[in-house]
Parts: sequence; structure tokens; C-alpha cells
Amino acid sequence: MAKRVRREKERLREVLERMLETAAKLPGFQLLESIPGIKDTSAQRLIAEIGDISKYNDAKAFVAYIGLDPMVLQSGKNTGEHLHITKKGNRFLRCTLYLCVISILTNY
Repeated sequence: MAKRVRREKERLREVLERMLETAAKLPGFQLLESIPGIKDTSAQRLIAEIGDISKYNDAKAFVAYIGLDPMVLQSGKNTGEHLHITKKGNRFLRCTLYLCVISILTNY
């Protein structure tokens, strides 16, 4: 069983290396890596989750896709402060962005 786990771990490492080689050829990869706190693995995950950025009409559409847009509640009691996010978007992308922000904050 231990040999099987080692083989699978090695195979996973090889797949991740090939994914990194593929992502490094994409145009946004170097741009993402230029952000302090975002390394190759984070840039790779962001590119994989975002896909083609041109498919979003504007920044609001992209924010909605991630699920970071504020919930709108029609109420006379709501002042518009402390709105929660909808969380209706891509949870994996939202998690990756969160980890990137934490990395940036801990490094600086």
C-alpha cells in the first residue's frame, strides 16, 4: 500500500508540473505572478478557475461570477452598510482568491 501511495504521489507531482508548464505559456500567467504574494501554483489555480477573462462583459459580471457581489435586500431598515456577499458564484475561485489575499497579507 505504501508503494502505491508513493507511485500516486509521484504521478500527481508529474501532472502538476505539466499543468504548470501549460499555464506558464498563457498570457496572464506572468501578470499574475508579478503580484506580490502570488506564486506559480496560485497563478495556475487562478487561471484554471477564471478561464477566458474576455467572456465577462465588465468588472461587475466578473465579481458576480466569483460571488463577491453584495446581497441586495429591499428593506426600509437596511442602511446599505455591512452587506454580506452573495456566495452564488464560483466557490473554488473565491477560495483561491481568499488564500492569495491571506498570503499577500502575511508576507507584507
